[in-house]
Amino acid sequence: MIQGNDKIVTVTFSARGDTASSDPTAVTFTVKDPAKVLTTYTYDAGQTGAYDVLRVSAGVYELRVACALAGNYSVSGHGAGAVKASAGVTFRVDAAASLRSRP
Repeated sequence: MIQGNDKIVTVTFSARGDTASSDPTAVTFTVKDPAKVLTTYTYDAGQTGAYDVLRVSAGVYELRVACALAGNYSVSGHGAGAVKASAGVTFRVDAAASLRSRP
């Protein structure tokens, strides 16, 4: 999902061998922007108002990535503790600030 110059990245976690989504003990996202700067965002159950990582439902978390620079972005989501899993996505923002998914 794209909102303005932001990209919403969603990760769904489930325990090995389980079809239902489940919450990890800790959830973090790591973003590498086109300038190669790494930024880590962590889910905080007590957060209110603006958020970095949002728990949408059991096992489903999202991160809003502000896409201020043109170029390639890499985002990975990591679960630790009760559910250990990782997933990632790469996308490109062109000079006109439009987003394209990369294969």
